[in-house]
Amino acid sequence: MTTGSYPETIAASFVQARLAGQALPGFPGTPPADLAAGYGCQDAAIALWPDTLAGWKVGYIAPDRRDASGEDRLVGPIFTHAVWPQAVGDSTDVPVFVGGFAAVEAEYVFQLAADAPAGKTMWTAEEALALVAALHIGIETAGSPLATINVLGPAVVVSDFGNNAGLVLGPEIADWRRHDEAGLVCETFVDEISVGRGGAASVPGGLGAALAFAWAGARDVACRCAPACW
Repeated sequence: MTTGSYPETIAASFVQARLAGQALPGFPGTPPADLAAGYGCQDAAIALWPDTLAGWKVGYIAPDRRDASGEDRLVGPIFTHAVWPQAVGDSTDVPVFVGGFAAVEAEYVFQLAADAPAGKTMWTAEEALALVAALHIGIETAGSPLATINVLGPAVVVSDFGNNAGLVLGPEIADWRRHDEAGLVCETFVDEISVGRGGAASVPGGLGAALAFAWAGARDVACRCAPACW
């Protein structure tokens, strides 16, 4: 396992651990000091990962965990072979890192009709939503070889693919543009016991604001999507 403080060696450590399905005993080097440094690691890891991008997850950063940039969200890649379509009533087995981090999060998933125009970095929610083809329900399988990824903070989360390990893509929400976001609610059950409930209205600024952040981003990427999107 390679170690070190440079983006390339940190990225190589995470990629090697992910490909082997092995946990890491700790962060592989000096943790990134801010989001920009974290994205440097993420970009290097994307270049090493043997798969194509399918989309991006968007995560919220609590006010007390933001760096000097003031960014209130972060993004991480979702790869083609880690998107698992699931029909209503079906079940999907997903991999986890034994000794690492694993969680599931209910998501709203935008399928985009077009790439963002090259060079456009300022987006309103309305502009971003205009490029959406469909809205699905889904499940993010959050996962990392590093068990302490969330404890170490957003810059570390960003450095390892935004703590994403895949997306279970559920059915499309028909006529979603006609729905009040307050009525878009998800609930998570474990062994038929409710363990969490929330909805689109709990996303700061609404779904459109999350999508606009993904479109704009702080980095040059040909196609962006969000809350999880593809």
